Amino acid sequence: MDTYLIEAEFIFESYLPEKLKEGMHFLSKIMVGVIEPQNHFFTLEHIPEDEDLFMSLYGATVHLRIMTNDGEEEIIAEEAEIGWFDACINPEEDLIPINDKHINKIINDYKGVMDISCDEDGDVIYLDGKLVISYLEEEEEEE
Repeated sequence: MDTYLIEAEFIFESYLPEKLKEGMHFLSKIMVGVIEPQNHFFTLEHIPEDEDLFMSLYGATVHLRIMTNDGEEEIIAEEAEIGWFDACINPEEDLIPINDKHINKIINDYKGVMDISCDEDGDVIYLDGKLVISYLEEEEEEE
């Protein structure tokens, strides 16, 4: 099966949980010590002792979704469906679980826009229930 790419974009929806849990996501802005402000997406690994203080420093938790970037603005993936990253070196051998580092590179270097694997009809391809994300191809990035 041939694989094609469509352009899509991360969107973040903040919410206030009753309690923090490991695995929740945060998106904060780093403005001190950098030339240009940087977004910092991270996954909570340990529950902080003072949850209110933690959230006052890093903001509310966020749900991560992916939306089409074609003017239709259709949600094509919920958080649980975001799973694979294509390192674009050797197809089908270089799919790795996506991590916070990949997401940060996409939101800071590519303004939240990425490529998603799809079939020739533009239908998103899911592997084990998760879609495949890659960095924008160079010609798309230059536009």
